[in-house]
Parts: sequence; structure tokens; C-alpha cells
Amino acid sequence: MPQPDSLQQALAKAKTPKGRERTKALLSAAIDVFLERGYERASLSEIIARSGGSKSAVYALYGSKEKLFIAALGMMLEDVYEAYMREYEAGRPWHQELRVFARVFLTSMMSERTIGCTRLVYAQSAALPEAGSWYYREALAGCYRAFAKVLENSLPLPMSELESISLHFVESLKARYFTRSLCMPQLAVTMDEIEEEALACARDAEVLIRVRLAREDQERRRMKRGKKPRRAERTSSPG
Repeated sequence: MPQPDSLQQALAKAKTPKGRERTKALLSAAIDVFLERGYERASLSEIIARSGGSKSAVYALYGSKEKLFIAALGMMLEDVYEAYMREYEAGRPWHQELRVFARVFLTSMMSERTIGCTRLVYAQSAALPEAGSWYYREALAGCYRAFAKVLENSLPLPMSELESISLHFVESLKARYFTRSLCMPQLAVTMDEIEEEALACARDAEVLIRVRLAREDQERRRMKRGKKPRRAERTSSPG
């Protein structure tokens, strides 16, 4: 089954600056309409009325409403990555990187658009398995792997360990306020609360990493003394 265009692929097909702006406008309008109407009641006609263009052009680019929905989600995901990359500094100590990532990621996740689109994905994943699969593969497992690669630059741990750390770190960031907002949108969360939660999660992740670094160092010492390595603890990693 052909995959829907990512934002970058769609922008690449739009050969002029004006065409690239139209693509972004289309996906932004799609997000607005999906959030306001819900997936089932959202219509391509209303999306196009807001963004401009034609149905034939949308179908040529995306093929279906579901693929347009996935492309719109992809634009939001890339916005999160771009927000983080604007703050990224090569060579930053890993414990500081945890704090920067935590703040940027949780702030992005707590936006009304992100929360609303996450509700839509969860509500529609049974009826839209391609969208559900995309969300797990790219927005969840992809995020774990991406931050594990960042940690790999400064931590002497196996990738399986780094993916496990990243998984627990990312999920801990979402566990309190993001999950609460998904279920109880009437309860507001302040920016101060978001920043405090991000810092607390980063500190917890730092403790976990230091424990695993100590364990890795102990295993290296055992190997140098000619002893057999202890059986590694089972860690969870994204499927």
C-alpha cells in the first residue's frame, strides 16, 4: 500500500515557493477542520474552501481523506521536531539535553492542536488502521528512536538501553498533564506547571541513566577481571 506523502515530500512536489505555501495552508486548514468537525464530518470541500485549490489537486497529491489526515498529522510532528532542533546544541552535556528536550517536547504536546489531534487518532484508529499504524510508527516509536539517537552522541550505552531510556522518558513526560488533558480538557495547565513537570521528568531520567551507566561500568570491570558478564536485565524497547 503506498504511503501518504510526508510534509517534506509534499513540499518537494510543490516546485515553487507559492506552491509550498499552498501545501502548508492546505494541511493547516485540514487540521482545523478535522478538529472542529471530527474526522467523519470533516469534508474536503470545507478544507479546500479555507485553503484554496481544488479537489483534483488534493486527490492527486494525497489520494484520500485518510491520507490527507495522516499528512496533516505529519506536519504537526515535524513542527515538534523543528522546535527541538532550534534548541539543539551539539556537544551539550546529556543531562542538560534531557532538560531541553523535556521542556520543548512537553510544551509542544500540551498545545490544543496536539491534544485534539491525539484524541482524534485514538478515536479513529480502529476505523482508520493506516492512520493508527502511522501514529504508532512515526509519532510514538519514531520519537523514542530519535531521542535515543541524540543520547547516543554522549552516552556509552547500547542502543537497546538508550531506546528503553528514551521510551520511559517520553512516556513519563506525557503521563501527568498530557494524559489528564486528553481526558479532562476543562482542567487548565499553566506554563509553570509544564516547566516544573518537564524538569522533574528530566531529573528522574538522569537518575535512571546514572544507574545504568554504573551498571555498565561494573560489567566492564568484571570483563576485565575475566569474569562472565551477568545476565542483562530485560529492557523494553519500541516494536
